[in-house]
Amino acid sequence: MSKKRLGRKFILWSLGCVLLVGSPHALADVWLLGGSADGEGSIFAAATGERWGFGVGGVFNGDYSDGEVLDYPIPHSSYFDLGEQQVGGLLSLDVLYELMPSEYGSLWISGGFSTYEERHLVRSRATGWIYSQSKSTTVVADAGLYYELGFTDRVGFVAAAHTELGVLGGLSLEF
Repeated sequence: MSKKRLGRKFILWSLGCVLLVGSPHALADVWLLGGSADGEGSIFAAATGERWGFGVGGVFNGDYSDGEVLDYPIPHSSYFDLGEQQVGGLLSLDVLYELMPSEYGSLWISGGFSTYEERHLVRSRATGWIYSQSKSTTVVADAGLYYELGFTDRVGFVAAAHTELGVLGGLSLEF
């Protein structure tokens, strides 16, 4: 999945979360977080309600981008085998639950799944181009732990650790 497509899905999911969690009777918090997973940039956005929330995240950690790989098998037999590689980024979808609300901040947990594409890649000896011999989608379970601390009635800070997105930090905004 390209960074552009991942970014579009991230924005659409974030807006959808705000609409799903928000209701006429309750305000929604929106979290916007950034961080790092294994040295690669990661992002996370969530919409939280009274005790539940939904979040989407991504890591731009592919071994190769979609633009570097030709999406068909190599047409000749002179190549280097690169093995199974992750192509594109990782996309994570999570459900959040407020485990411990208090006046000193709230502790949240999340569970969900992350998905990414793996391909068997080869590099042509003649041209140096990379070809995809086969591809599969990998789905793994993930979990997260979040601490939200309010600074004002409308703005707060969120610190997080996520099994696939790594260490994150950012703002919570109340609407």
